Amino acid sequence: MYMLTIADQTRLFLLALGLGFLLGIVYDLFRVVRMAFTMRRVGVFIQDVLFFLTCAAATFLFLLAVNQGEIRGFIIAGEGLGFLIYYFSFGLLAVRVSSFLVHAIHRLFFVISVPFRALFRLLKKLFVKIGISAKKTSKKIAKKSKFNLKHHKTLLYNLRKNAGANRKQKKKQKREEGEGSS
Repeated sequence: MYMLTIADQTRLFLLALGLGFLLGIVYDLFRVVRMAFTMRRVGVFIQDVLFFLTCAAATFLFLLAVNQGEIRGFIIAGEGLGFLIYYFSFGLLAVRVSSFLVHAIHRLFFVISVPFRALFRLLKKLFVKIGISAKKTSKKIAKKSKFNLKHHKTLLYNLRKNAGANRKQKKKQKREEGEGSS
């Protein structure tokens, strides 16, 4: 452990302020995503965890790069102060601007999507009618095919029944012919 001069500590503190300011910008990016897309509690929780992991990784890499990995209280305080400075100054402006942009983009997509939604409704009605018509037609075909199978005379099971009847009729005709000739 080595001693830092006041100049080194001031430099590290100002760098930490800058890192906190950058982390505030990252936080606003997460806020913009929340404004743009409605999220449930699980989604917000996942975003919070990602933000804190990002902050932890950035702080770790910052400490490795500028202070040989040593954690100093004034560096952590500088990060927090930098974040608060951003959050209560530029962050308020960024939220207003991003909120306006998100709402403008939502309105733009709504206006653009109106003809497509109307086309989708028309196509849906058309396909529903086609589906109903196809269902009715298939039911009619199914009824007719069952009717034909039961009463059609050229089907194999009908021919066998008729074949036995035809033999009896032929024998009967032969007997009658034989009796009629004697």
